[in-house]
Amino acid sequence: MAAPLLVHRLNRQALRRDRIIRDRTNPLDIYDDNDLFKRFRFPRLELLNVVGEFADELEYEFGRKGSLPPAIQIMIALRFYASGSFQEIIGDIFRVSKATVCRVVHRVSAAIAATMNHHVKFDQQAGANVTKAKLFAMSMFPVIIGCIDCTHVKIMSPSEYENVYVNRKGYHSINVQLICDADLKILNAVVKMPGSAHDARILRESAVFDAFEEADPPPLTGHLLGDGGYMCRPWLLTPYINPRGRVQQNYNYAHSSTRATIERCNGVLKRRWHSGLLV
Repeated sequence: MAAPLLVHRLNRQALRRDRIIRDRTNPLDIYDDNDLFKRFRFPRLELLNVVGEFADELEYEFGRKGSLPPAIQIMIALRFYASGSFQEIIGDIFRVSKATVCRVVHRVSAAIAATMNHHVKFDQQAGANVTKAKLFAMSMFPVIIGCIDCTHVKIMSPSEYENVYVNRKGYHSINVQLICDADLKILNAVVKMPGSAHDARILRESAVFDAFEEADPPPLTGHLLGDGGYMCRPWLLTPYINPRGRVQQNYNYAHSSTRATIERCNGVLKRRWHSGLLV
């Protein structure tokens, strides 16, 4: 009696595993290119590249039988970033629990963050020369290697030092410093400062500031453009507060037109990733 009962139990477990696999539909198979981009914010080929880059690490974390494959983990996280939906709703879409969505989002986010220094670089002169040419073509502002600004990332109220995370608009946030090029590619990011920190302070305490102030020669040849909240330095150009005469007015116009690049960069981030974090 024991043997037939054991076989029956094993068969039921196998059927249960098969059912889980059948129900776990792969968005790469069911969506066309337009729908795939709309839901996950990447073209199909780039999405496959993302999956390929993180597959080994995510497979290691979830390598048990019946676990989520790396492609599904990444698409769960991307769908969460893109939609800002509650984790329970994301779980319903992929037929996994809310706890699984939470775990997957944290795992994928950590994996992406670990590659930041590989993808976000601001020390390559060849790229800076291309940026100079493209930004010059916008408004005839010469020798600009990037545009700098900060944007707030909303967070839950922290358990420690809660007050320093309250920004000027009254909610808790991280004040994130970004530098971008003419193509809105992020070249540098500082993501550790609380919401109450002023933009100028974040820059002063960053590696970018130290590099341009102390390195001889500086890491790159050229200037950054920042708004009036920053200090004016030989490597950081800000607008005239009260421009006098045509020359200063023309300078401010070219400065504003070129610096709008970083504002567009922030806008693209907010429109593409509706996770409720970028505000």
